[in-house]
Amino acid sequence: MEITSFTRPPKIFHTLYSQSVWSSLSSSPLFTFDDGPGEMTDKILDLGDKYNEKFVFFLLPHNAEKHKETIRRMVSAGHIIGSHFLSHKSYLFVDKARFQSELRQSVDELSSVAETKIEYCRAPYGRIFPWQQKWITELGLQHMYWTLDSQDYYQCPAQLITHRLTQKICRNDIVLFHDGDTFHHELDIIVEHCLQSINLSDNRKE
Repeated sequence: MEITSFTRPPKIFHTLYSQSVWSSLSSSPLFTFDDGPGEMTDKILDLGDKYNEKFVFFLLPHNAEKHKETIRRMVSAGHIIGSHFLSHKSYLFVDKARFQSELRQSVDELSSVAETKIEYCRAPYGRIFPWQQKWITELGLQHMYWTLDSQDYYQCPAQLITHRLTQKICRNDIVLFHDGDTFHHELDIIVEHCLQSINLSDNRKE
């Protein structure tokens, strides 16, 4: 499938979801990975080690259970683990009790595997109503959106994805990738080229 542009959420979302995180947690773009851990996750962690970068992984509990050593590696390397809710489904029309119950359960299960506190979450597909954001806050969590969608799930050639990303990425961006079942077979190549581009840009500014 040919993609024509990378998705940035409408600016109105920043107002509607003002309690969500909309900017990188550091002075450089923040790379985030949804749906994992999966087959590609350890390669992404290798890149984190190589370039001294910290990523955010929004995990599904059932995948975390299958990749416990990978989770321990994430924590040891200082990456951030967040919840991608209990299952990968839309929670838009789930009532408050079930919404909070499943989110809390996902956090408990991930905390048990990772042996670390979970502070962030991302709803599957990024789909929540504004009032559901408040339900998340009531649980002591922060919802993190993305500002730039790599659209890696379309499985376009890695070179095309990399080119379009490096043309659009900004310093405060939160970039969305996927390392779960829908991972791009050259995700590690895409991520490394983006990291190299960012490092090169930073060196030129110095």
